[in-house]
Amino acid sequence: MVLTCPPEPWRRRNTRRSIGLAIAVACTWLGPSLLAQPAASDAATLKTLVTEYSARPAVAASRGLGVLPTFEQAKADSTWADQFLVRLHRVQPDRLSHDDWITYAMLERDADIARDAANYFWFQVPITPYASPLRGVTGSFAVLPLKTDADVAAYVDALNRVPVVMASYEARLRTMATPTSPNIADIEACGMWMATPATDTP
Repeated sequence: MVLTCPPEPWRRRNTRRSIGLAIAVACTWLGPSLLAQPAASDAATLKTLVTEYSARPAVAASRGLGVLPTFEQAKADSTWADQFLVRLHRVQPDRLSHDDWITYAMLERDADIARDAANYFWFQVPITPYASPLRGVTGSFAVLPLKTDADVAAYVDALNRVPVVMASYEARLRTMATPTSPNIADIEACGMWMATPATDTP
């Protein structure tokens, strides 16, 4: 009997098996690190977006404490929130930790409400017969301290802001009461309802 070498296909199979085993080992070692990179990137992006959204109230504060925004300012805020949501949705929630996922969901909800705020701008009536933030003005001044020069300066600054706040309320109400206001019909209906005797209401 003459011994012969194994057929060439066996060598090829062994080579393929070796390559496949090497790939499997590499995936085992590298897989977690490769998956961790996008997750870390998403978490970092989310943290940046949280910082940006948390700083947004400073824009409203720059208008003055208690000053109502105009319709143009409300539209600008809604546009910003819409663009913010576009960037937020680039983050993959399934790659986040549980705590970050909760943060993502809360941020998405708040930004979604802010985006739609301009659509409901005219339904935000600042003063009604049963509720008004102006009722607390005198009470706020009553509790302000006046012991130091800094206290007095803060008190005077607060007094100087009152006309500005009142002007923003007046501008909002006058705009809502114009014939071209989007919700003038609702205001008139509300006025008719309030003028109706209690015995005639359902």
